[in-house]
Amino acid sequence: MDYLSYCSKCPVLVHCCINPPKDGFVAVGIKDTEKIKKETGKPFHEFLDFSMLSDEMVKDCREDFEGSEGKLRASMFVDNRILRLKVKSNNECIFLDSEKKCSIYHLRPSICNMYPYWYKKEKKKAGETEEQIILIRHDKDPECAVSINNSPALNFPESEKSNLIKVAKKIEEESEYYKKHIKEFAEKNNLI
Repeated sequence: MDYLSYCSKCPVLVHCCINPPKDGFVAVGIKDTEKIKKETGKPFHEFLDFSMLSDEMVKDCREDFEGSEGKLRASMFVDNRILRLKVKSNNECIFLDSEKKCSIYHLRPSICNMYPYWYKKEKKKAGETEEQIILIRHDKDPECAVSINNSPALNFPESEKSNLIKVAKKIEEESEYYKKHIKEFAEKNNLI
């Protein structure tokens, strides 16, 4: 299944980039933000938010199921803050244009590359050298064409699966880098 062709036909209100703040956010890694800044010329303060999350959002992330995006993000919190893309007053991502298309699609953060999927790690089995990454649905949105047209096993061409697994590994690597460097990055760029 070519999930990209499904995503390109997606109704404009289904995307994770149109989220009321109480329902989520687009977390970004330091490396993704540096790439966006370099390519767009925008200073960090124009597109990044490092303000405190609501108590409800923090609780939801911390109580999410093991292996979920929420749980990963909770592990990245610094004083209930996480680096994320700003949203406009209508709750749309700062980079969503008037046609509801991503204006930085070629630069989009890793989480956006992964969407509408997420992943879980399975422990090593005997003889394996690393944990297995299993792709899962990110959303349960009933209008998501990928969720509707995809089997529970998420069967699609190996090339697409391979690309998504690379993105998942990049997210893992970036989250480790983030945890080590976010305080310094936020202070250096006056985000706190």
